[in-house]
Amino acid sequence: DNPNGAITVPVNLAGEVGLIVVERPGFKPGAPQTFPELNFSTLGAPSLEVPRGSPRKGETSRQAAVRETDEELNSPVRSVEMIGEITPNTRFNPHRLSVWRAVVDHRFAGEMPPDVNERILKVEWHPPDAVRAKVRNREIRCAMTLSALALHWVNS
Repeated sequence: DNPNGAITVPVNLAGEVGLIVVERPGFKPGAPQTFPELNFSTLGAPSLEVPRGSPRKGETSRQAAVRETDEELNSPVRSVEMIGEITPNTRFNPHRLSVWRAVVDHRFAGEMPPDVNERILKVEWHPPDAVRAKVRNREIRCAMTLSALALHWVNS
């Protein structure tokens, strides 16, 4: 159980994958990406991601996976299993992050509380084929989410 962080692929009782829509400072589709002169008015496109986060002091990666998934989806986690580890950037960030699959009971989802720190806009549940289509259509751009989904599919 790696204490550096947790990434979780949430799956509901119907087999759908949970994605959170997060306001991130990524480029809006079609915006010019010129470096070093970035136009910051083009930043802030919503990003489709899976829950992730760092453990709190004394918390294991498994415990962080459960907590982050519950917090970000506002639905109870029924079970988790570790499906792999990733290193987000082998050159600049050599830490390994544990990847988990969580079974979530979305029938008991509460209202998403506003959270100015997380900037989660909403939670979406998609059948596996729809998530694969989002990957093919480049609607999911987060590298950690793409890696976690790949581990989920390889271990299914």
